[in-house]
Amino acid sequence: MSSRKDQNSSRLFVRVHPGKKTDRFYLVNEEFHIDLSSRAIEGQANQHLLKFLGKILSVPPSSLVIERGLSARYKEVGFPISQENLMERVRGAVSV
Repeated sequence: MSSRKDQNSSRLFVRVHPGKKTDRFYLVNEEFHIDLSSRAIEGQANQHLLKFLGKILSVPPSSLVIERGLSARYKEVGFPISQENLMERVRGAVSV
Protein backbone atom coordinates (compact mmCIF):
# COMPACT_ATOMS: atom_id res chain seq x y z
CA MET A 1 0.00 0.00 0.00
CA SER A 2 1.07 3.56 -0.54
CA SER A 3 2.45 4.78 2.74
CA ARG A 4 5.79 5.22 4.50
CA LYS A 5 6.91 5.59 8.12
CA ASP A 6 9.34 8.27 9.31
CA GLN A 7 10.11 7.85 13.07
CA ASN A 8 6.96 8.77 15.05
CA SER A 9 5.13 10.19 12.08
CA SER A 10 3.73 8.63 8.94
CA ARG A 11 3.35 9.49 5.29
CA LEU A 12 0.52 8.59 2.95
CA PHE A 13 0.90 8.75 -0.82
CA VAL A 14 -2.30 9.63 -2.68
CA ARG A 15 -3.43 10.56 -6.16
CA VAL A 16 -5.84 13.50 -6.08
CA HIS A 17 -8.63 14.11 -8.59
CA PRO A 18 -10.00 17.66 -8.06
CA GLY A 19 -13.23 19.01 -9.54
CA LYS A 20 -15.35 15.89 -8.93
CA LYS A 21 -19.00 15.88 -7.82
CA THR A 22 -18.32 14.37 -4.40
CA ASP A 23 -15.42 13.69 -2.05
CA ARG A 24 -14.30 10.06 -2.01
CA PHE A 25 -11.32 8.04 -0.72
CA TYR A 26 -10.73 4.75 -2.54
CA LEU A 27 -8.15 2.19 -3.62
CA VAL A 28 -7.17 1.33 -7.22
CA ASN A 29 -4.46 -1.28 -7.85
CA GLU A 30 -2.99 -0.77 -4.36
CA GLU A 31 -2.83 3.00 -4.87
CA PHE A 32 -4.89 5.46 -2.83
CA HIS A 33 -7.05 7.89 -4.81
CA ILE A 34 -9.04 10.85 -3.54
CA ASP A 35 -11.80 12.60 -5.47
CA LEU A 36 -12.32 16.17 -4.28
CA SER A 37 -15.26 18.45 -4.99
CA SER A 38 -13.06 21.56 -4.91
CA ARG A 39 -11.08 22.71 -7.92
CA ALA A 40 -7.32 22.99 -8.26
CA ILE A 41 -7.29 26.79 -8.21
CA GLU A 42 -5.04 28.80 -5.86
CA GLY A 43 -4.53 25.90 -3.45
CA GLN A 44 -8.24 25.24 -2.88
CA ALA A 45 -7.91 21.52 -3.59
CA ASN A 46 -4.87 21.22 -1.28
CA GLN A 47 -6.74 22.86 1.59
CA HIS A 48 -9.78 20.70 0.93
CA LEU A 49 -7.59 17.57 0.80
CA LEU A 50 -6.21 18.21 4.30
CA LYS A 51 -9.69 18.92 5.70
CA PHE A 52 -11.13 15.81 4.05
CA LEU A 53 -8.32 13.52 5.22
CA GLY A 54 -8.53 14.98 8.72
CA LYS A 55 -12.25 14.32 8.84
CA ILE A 56 -12.27 10.76 7.52
CA LEU A 57 -9.14 9.68 9.44
CA SER A 58 -10.00 11.51 12.70
CA VAL A 59 -6.86 13.65 12.72
CA PRO A 60 -6.84 17.45 13.18
CA PRO A 61 -6.40 18.94 9.68
CA SER A 62 -4.01 21.53 11.11
CA SER A 63 -1.59 18.71 12.01
CA LEU A 64 -1.42 17.40 8.41
CA VAL A 65 1.20 18.60 5.94
CA ILE A 66 1.58 18.08 2.21
CA GLU A 67 5.23 17.07 2.14
CA ARG A 68 5.52 16.72 -1.63
CA GLY A 69 3.33 17.46 -4.62
CA LEU A 70 1.79 20.84 -3.81
CA SER A 71 1.18 21.45 -7.52
CA ALA A 72 0.92 17.81 -8.64
CA ARG A 73 -1.78 15.13 -8.63
CA TYR A 74 0.44 12.73 -6.69
CA LYS A 75 0.93 13.94 -3.13
CA GLU A 76 2.77 12.81 -0.04
CA VAL A 77 0.84 13.79 3.09
CA GLY A 78 2.49 13.76 6.53
CA PHE A 79 0.57 12.59 9.62
CA PRO A 80 1.55 12.97 13.31
CA ILE A 81 0.52 9.38 14.15
CA SER A 82 2.25 6.01 13.94
CA GLN A 83 2.26 4.02 10.73
CA GLU A 84 0.21 1.25 12.35
CA ASN A 85 -2.40 3.72 13.61
CA LEU A 86 -2.57 5.44 10.22
CA MET A 87 -3.08 2.19 8.31
CA GLU A 88 -5.80 1.08 10.75
CA ARG A 89 -7.66 4.34 10.15
CA VAL A 90 -7.14 4.11 6.38
CA ARG A 91 -8.58 0.57 6.28
CA GLY A 92 -11.69 1.84 8.05
CA ALA A 93 -12.12 4.82 5.71
CA VAL A 94 -11.30 3.52 2.23
CA SER A 95 -14.10 2.69 -0.24
CA VAL A 96 -13.71 -0.39 -2.38
